[in-house]
Amino acid sequence: MMLWMLVLPAVITLGNLEPTARLEASGFAPVAAVTGAEALFGNPAALPDASPLSLVGGYQGWYEVGDLRTLQMGAAFGRRRWAVGVGGWQKAVSGIYAETHLLAAAAVRFRRLRFGLRTRWFQVSARDSGETWAGGTPVLDAGVLAHLGDASIGLHLENLGGARVRLIQASEPLARRTVLALAWRLPRNVTWSAAYVNWNGYALYRVGVEAWFTRGFALRIGVDEKYLTLGMGLTNGRWSFDFSGRNVFPMGAVYAVSVGYRL
Repeated sequence: MMLWMLVLPAVITLGNLEPTARLEASGFAPVAAVTGAEALFGNPAALPDASPLSLVGGYQGWYEVGDLRTLQMGAAFGRRRWAVGVGGWQKAVSGIYAETHLLAAAAVRFRRLRFGLRTRWFQVSARDSGETWAGGTPVLDAGVLAHLGDASIGLHLENLGGARVRLIQASEPLARRTVLALAWRLPRNVTWSAAYVNWNGYALYRVGVEAWFTRGFALRIGVDEKYLTLGMGLTNGRWSFDFSGRNVFPMGAVYAVSVGYRL
């Protein structure tokens, strides 16, 4: 029981939406470069993709806390200038705590600009000494993305309306986040990324790089504020597999895997 008293404050994020293994491996920085289903968990304006259908499923685990895991699944459908996406995300401590997001997003592409909206239903539940409590609320996010040759710049805002959730007898604010991100390719097989994040009033800085050594193999490295992130990616053009790892004090090493498909 003492372990969970130490762990839970780091687990509870109340509305924070975390991205896939590919973004995590590059320090969470390349949200301006990742399109399709993965954009469901980043900038919704990046939903439009060259593929008419993209799917992603992911898992995140903690080496020191076996019962803590994050699951995510998403699908994006595109036609000409429009794209829509649906998905789900959950972080849970088995039998004790769970945060769940149900996602729906839409985006439109107009020349070099893309605009996106994402709605979420956020649900949180916990059990303490045999009692169970739960709360839920809708959340609205928005984003814009511009492509300028080999560079992309994006801005997205999460929890535009300042949503709150009622827990027991208190109303708690959900996480609010503004992300300004830049990505550029130099040379064309290497993507450099940088992002400024304002998270609940705190400034965070992220950088990352993704290098494709062949058409099917990439290595990734980044820094998420103060944590080093590492990872790799494999693809055959349609199917993809991504892995990432980082160390988060005091909870230990975190790893994530994801599988994707593009039609």
